Amino acid sequence: MSQSTQNMDLQDPFADIYSTQSTPKSVSFRLGEKLGRFFLVFKGKINQQYQAVTKGIHHQVEAEAEMERLAQEQWLQEQVEYISAQYHSQLKRLQYRYAFISFMTLLIGVVCGVAAMIYF
Repeated sequence: MSQSTQNMDLQDPFADIYSTQSTPKSVSFRLGEKLGRFFLVFKGKINQQYQAVTKGIHHQVEAEAEMERLAQEQWLQEQVEYISAQYHSQLKRLQYRYAFISFMTLLIGVVCGVAAMIYF
C-alpha cells in the first residue's frame, strides 16, 4: 500500500465496500424501499387510530369520573340538608322546652312569692 492509499483507508475504512459512484438500484432494493414507505404510512395511520381511541377512552373515563363526583356531591348535599333539618327541629324543640321550663319556674316563683307574703 502506498502512503495515499493508507491515508484514504484511515479516513474511510469502508471505502472498498461501497463506491462513490451511484449504482443502479436492484429490484429487491426498490421493492424494499416501497414496502418500507408503505409500512411507515401504515404505522402512522395505526398510531393515529390508537391515539383517537385512547383519547376517546380517556374522555369517557373523565366524564364518568365527573358524573360520579357530581353524584357524590349531590348525596353529600342531601345529607347536609337532612342533618341541618334535624338540627333545626331539635333546636326548636329545645327552645320550646326551655321556654316552658322558664315559664313554669316563673309561675312557681310567683306562687311561692305570693304564698310567702300571705303566710308571713
